[in-house]
Amino acid sequence: PNKNIILENKIKFLYVGRLEKVKNIINIIDAILLTGNTIDIYGDGSLRPYIQEKYQTPIAEKKVSLMGIVSNNELAKIYQRYDFYILMSLTEGMSKTLLEAMTSGLICVVSDIPQNTCMVVDGETGITVKGFTADAIKNKINHINLYNLQNISENAANYAANNFSLEVIGKNEIENINVFIR
Repeated sequence: PNKNIILENKIKFLYVGRLEKVKNIINIIDAILLTGNTIDIYGDGSLRPYIQEKYQTPIAEKKVSLMGIVSNNELAKIYQRYDFYILMSLTEGMSKTLLEAMTSGLICVVSDIPQNTCMVVDGETGITVKGFTADAIKNKINHINLYNLQNISENAANYAANNFSLEVIGKNEIENINVFIR
């Protein structure tokens, strides 16, 4: 990525993932609305009907967009259209979408859980939020201007490339196989 992060009055966030309780998507949306920002949501899940019903008000409709499911090839292009990504999961595995967002140089705002903080260091490779409530998320977003966003973007992309590139993963796999062969 060759991003030039400019913090404007309003931020458009990107969320990519399942629409399930474990992803904390309702608190994400509520926080975005409380800050006056917008969010484009890619994915599907059991909470989609609830989200459609709850956020069909004239104000929320313009700030919350359910984009549905897209192909991986399309998704790679979509990441390039955003500067900010949000993932506030209550629990997570190794998030592929977080790695994709970091690789694309997005500023990643994530929950302070071990699965995220093993990749995102607050102020260095992303922004972490302590707590899962809409208020906790809102408070962090409202202070996002305190961070050096350009450095975070560059550091995130470099970290992902240096630690999760196909070459690095392939080398690690070969080393692991060799350990078992010996």
